[in-house]
Parts: sequence; structure tokens; C-alpha cells
Amino acid sequence: MIVFGQLTFKELEKWLLLEGFKAQHARKIWQDFYQAERAGQSNKQDLPIRLIHRLEESFDYSPSLKTDQIQKSADGTQKFLFKTGDNLSVEAVFIPQGKRNTICLSSQIGCPWSCRFCATGAMGFRRNMSVSEMVSQVTLVQGHVQEKASNLVFMGMGEPLSNFENLRSSHSILTHPLGLAFPPRRVTISTIGLLDGIQKMIDQNWTSPLAVSLHHHDGLKRSELMPGTLMHGLDELMGLLKRYTMKLNRPVFFEYLLLKNINDSLEDAAALVELIRSIPCRLNLIHFHPFGEAAFQPSDSEQADAFYRYIQKAGIQVIFRKSRGEDIRAACGQLAGGNA
Repeated sequence: MIVFGQLTFKELEKWLLLEGFKAQHARKIWQDFYQAERAGQSNKQDLPIRLIHRLEESFDYSPSLKTDQIQKSADGTQKFLFKTGDNLSVEAVFIPQGKRNTICLSSQIGCPWSCRFCATGAMGFRRNMSVSEMVSQVTLVQGHVQEKASNLVFMGMGEPLSNFENLRSSHSILTHPLGLAFPPRRVTISTIGLLDGIQKMIDQNWTSPLAVSLHHHDGLKRSELMPGTLMHGLDELMGLLKRYTMKLNRPVFFEYLLLKNINDSLEDAAALVELIRSIPCRLNLIHFHPFGEAAFQPSDSEQADAFYRYIQKAGIQVIFRKSRGEDIRAACGQLAGGNA
């Protein structure tokens, strides 16, 4: 059987035509699955009987993930541990902040890029997540919390642009007005800076925000922290990001993890300003969250504040991302499929 959650709207229309039905039935079928109270169980009485039977014969409507465990932080953050059909583990996080509810999504089980400050990188790479697995994270989390999220961020386990085709299809489902109907501007894609993937986003005119993990102003030192970036030169990346902002007319979000005595001096701040000041951007400073045998320490609060003030005085739009869910290992860099 075909997993229904794998299909984009256009693919469903194509299936209907190949089966001898009208493509216009896709609207009803799509809404029944994604917007009814019980996915796959909604009223199909407006469809032809023959089509109803064919749908039941052809599609598996069940979620591609099963909820294995849910942990709740003191700050209200919830971490979801899911099991896949091949018994692998992956995590997603629900982050409530006032009127803003964010789901942090995973795109791979593990990660191939081995960033030294990240628990996911330390666990190695298992495989890419399927389209339906990525979408199931959203439907299962929203079903549990009984409310619709306002924002989605592909900042969980894995590198989204390493799984570009599945990311593109899941993004299509998540943002389709008859699907889960998230505005594209509220679905953020995070990357270590994979040039091919960013170029595809430019070519395909993506309107979703792009967040780039920077973490150091020096290309060689950055590659020591993030071995996967060795093949993607920092100068080349910055040049591509300039083209991104010009072509799509939107800023880049830079992510910068403050590590004690590694990248948090005022000299580092000055060099960072010089690197990014010519690119329309916003800078998110992130506290390091220790895990396992990680060989780093978070910056002292006074040093972190001095770094922040320097960036702010230089005229760069900057915020400190507030840590959420650290007590349940749900904060940035701590997801490891329940193994951290």
C-alpha cells in the first residue's frame, strides 16, 4: 500500500488521473486527511463509491511514526521521542512561548556532518527521514497538545538540506492551504551552509526563512568545530548568501553558539561583525548546552553579555535565543534520539 502522507497534492492529482478519476477530487481527499479531526477517518460521502473503495485499497493513512515517550520541562517545553517503522528513534520538540507555539522538527535520524558541539552529530548518521515521517511529527505533536503550532523550525536532528527532495515535498504538504496550511514565512530551514541546497532554494524561489549555523568567523576554525563545512569554504558561503538575499529579498538568520575561550572574545565579535555586516541578516546568539563527553563549556554570562553588546552597538540586529527544555535535554544541540 502507498503511505498517503508521502504524497504531495500534485502527486495525489496525478494518481487520481492515472486511476481514471477526476483530479478535482484531490481537494476533498486532501482536506479529509490533513484538516479533519481524525486523519484518514473523515466523511468521504461526497466522493464516488468506486473512488472510496479504491482509496481504501490503495492507501495506508496511519502515521509513519509512533509516539514512544513524552517528557515535559519545567518551562512547559515538551520533547517527543518517536519510533519509526524500522525501530529507529527520532525526537521533536514543542516549545510554547506566550502566543507563539513552535515545533522543532527533525529531518534525519542522526546526522552525517559531525558538529562537535551537537549531540546529534555525536550519534552518527542512520538515514534520511521520509516525507511522511517529517510530516507525522507535526500531526502527532499537534494532536497531543490539542492546538495548532504557529511556527515550525527544521532545527532538530539532522541537516535538512542533506535531505533536500524529501524536505521539499514535506514543506509542500506543511504549507499547502488544503494541507497543514502553515505560512511559508513561519517554516524555518536551518543548515550548516550546504551550498548546493542553498542554491536550490534560490533557484526554486523559496520564501521560507533560512537559518545558517555560523559559530565562527574564521573558516579553518569553523571547520574544526564543524568538520562537515571543510568542503564548503566560508568565503564561498558568504558570497552565495549575498546572492540569496538579493534574489529572494529577505534576510539570512545567522546562528552563533557561544563557546568559552573558543569564539566569545571581543576580538571574535569584531571579526564576526566584519564578516556579516554586508549581508542583510539577523544574528541569533545561542547558549551552549553540555551533553555527554562534549569538550566545550558555555561562555561566562559576563563575557556573553559583552559579546552581545558589541554586536548590538555595531548595528547588527541581534538577539539571545532563550534556552528552553534544557532539563529534559530538549535544548539546542541536545537531541540524540533518546541516547544523550
